[in-house]
Amino acid sequence: REGRPVLWLNKPQSVVPQERMARLAAAYPFTRADETEHPYVVFSSDENVAAELLAAAHNLTQEIEVIAPGDEVLYWRVPRGSTLDSPFAKLLAKPRYKPHVTTRNLRTVEKLAVA
Repeated sequence: REGRPVLWLNKPQSVVPQERMARLAAAYPFTRADETEHPYVVFSSDENVAAELLAAAHNLTQEIEVIAPGDEVLYWRVPRGSTLDSPFAKLLAKPRYKPHVTTRNLRTVEKLAVA
């Protein structure tokens, strides 16, 4: 797929090497339950924003979703049907964070790692 640009509207472009994508996917820290939950990798263009999101996540209900730090990413597991209205999703959607954060489903990251 070389030569095909990937555009994220209103976001800075970022190129992540396939080897790194593979490492990020392999490092997903939660048990996979793809039938009932969505696994995500949250990328941030600003390490301070990522740290702020992680700190705020500690105040959220862990019964609904879980968030963990990774290698310059955050990992997030949320029940299916709650991706847009969970407490962490609402936090990610705040105007302060939107320009600095993009979220990708772990299955997408896995596909990009071998594409």
